[in-house]
Amino acid sequence: MRESSGAFRLLTVGRFSADFTSYLQGAIRPIEVESCQSESEFFELLEKEVRDVSSTIICGAFLGDLSVAEMAQALRSTFPKSRILHIGESASELNVQNLKKNGITEVYIWPADRSFFEGEVDRILSEPGSGGGLSRLRPIHLGDVGAGEVLPFDLSVYLPMNKKHIRFVKKGEALRENQR
Repeated sequence: MRESSGAFRLLTVGRFSADFTSYLQGAIRPIEVESCQSESEFFELLEKEVRDVSSTIICGAFLGDLSVAEMAQALRSTFPKSRILHIGESASELNVQNLKKNGITEVYIWPADRSFFEGEVDRILSEPGSGGGLSRLRPIHLGDVGAGEVLPFDLSVYLPMNKKHIRFVKKGEALRENQR
């Protein structure tokens, strides 16, 4: 894992459903993440000297008296080159055209648009210069991998007590019998 540079690569702003939060923690492993879950944290973020270092911002439900459109305007003016994704819970509460006019790059309904959101994350990660700030993790069963089989991917193990993933076998190495 890269050392922290003080800048963030992923910023989450607002409130999200428990299902989306669980997905984000389990499926995507940010190197650096900053999260704003209150109106005061949001205004503190906007006043920081650091500008335009976030590659992706995920915007959830409103904060305090701020609407999503107001948050989007403030984020766009502070981070003009960042990708701002909005995760909503209901299509009836969204005015996609208004959100995009106010700075949102893409709008997703969770969980209905989950596969589209995952595709966008994969696309972001494959872009040159993404720096591997986010890694896509997919669960597999060790029974599906034979001993001595050379792996075309890194194999990691999740440690629930530490809430961390550790690399178990490097890409291009074979899984040994005693590792199964």
